[in-house]
Amino acid sequence: MATGTVGRFAVAAIVAAALGTLSACAEKNGPMEKAGRALDKAGAKTAEAVGKAAKKTGEALQKAGDKIQEKTQGGGK
Repeated sequence: MATGTVGRFAVAAIVAAALGTLSACAEKNGPMEKAGRALDKAGAKTAEAVGKAAKKTGEALQKAGDKIQEKTQGGGK
């Protein structure tokens, strides 16, 4: 029985050490993690800017189309 208790204690110690190591790694941000976060932020900002530009372009095209339609229906004579 002494061997079983020692074995259990060893397993528990290994598990505790592994969990401590993993939690310590999770708290630190390495250079790749920082770079990844920066890329995520840049991608989000780019997507937002492209969306705004597309909306403005769509509105301008709509106005141009309306003016053309007005002129072709007799408003431009």
